[in-house]
Amino acid sequence: EEIHVMFEEITHQGETVKEEIHVMFKEIIDRLVQSDRKLTEDVDLAVRLKLNMLSQQKGNAETTLSQLTDCLDFVEQGLKVGTPQQVLLAKSQMINRTNSVIKSFKPESFQPVEQADIKL
Repeated sequence: EEIHVMFEEITHQGETVKEEIHVMFKEIIDRLVQSDRKLTEDVDLAVRLKLNMLSQQKGNAETTLSQLTDCLDFVEQGLKVGTPQQVLLAKSQMINRTNSVIKSFKPESFQPVEQADIKL
């Protein structure tokens, strides 16, 4: 009889330990899933911020390019059309417009400020 009781007790203890292991691993897995979500959200945020910064920089570069193109077109039109006297009269206007664009032109602004440096 005593052996039978010990047999059942050992079997029950084994089942209890197995259940505790399953519960413990489930908790660990739940924490890992939460960590995975948090890390994924952090990466998504970093990517969005970097892409937004690059998008703004691209917009600024496109605006500057448009201003330079407009200035070039203005100067070319001034030189193509009109008599030499008209060209000379428009010279100061062309110089002012060109200087204003050149002052706002910053070549370093065309270098990406963000790097593709997202790592684990």
